[in-house]
Amino acid sequence: RIDDVGCGWGQFVMLLAWCGARALGYEYDAQRYPTACHFRETLIPKAPALRLAAFSRKRFPRRVVGFGTQNHLVVTTNIVTDLADQVEQRTVLGLRRYRYAVVNLDRFCRMRGPADRAGLIAQIEAAGMAHRGLFRDVGVDGQFHLFESRRRLFA
Repeated sequence: RIDDVGCGWGQFVMLLAWCGARALGYEYDAQRYPTACHFRETLIPKAPALRLAAFSRKRFPRRVVGFGTQNHLVVTTNIVTDLADQVEQRTVLGLRRYRYAVVNLDRFCRMRGPADRAGLIAQIEAAGMAHRGLFRDVGVDGQFHLFESRRRLFA
């Protein structure tokens, strides 16, 4: 499964489902969440694969028993929020529940520039994720980096 934190209207989640992946989008915003659900329900008759997509209005990370996401991937594409101070540490700690994380360093809880990337990488590594390097540079829209859990559960 692929989880998308701050999925907005759910376009990426639905694209993943359309391609055959089980995908879960986290969206806490009171307007974007129902919009994502509405788009999914409206599109299912024409694209039944969208049944593989789901949305959660719960805060990321959800409280789970054990490590049910241990073999999953989490993606953060654009989770800029005015609540960054409250959300950032919880989100970083939530990443370590996954085997892999692809993180847009420039749009992780707040807008960042190239000078801020090393600090965020260090913060994510301190939470238990190994930095595996640049995954994709998308220019002004950010830099996606790959992280892998250091937990021995995955050996």
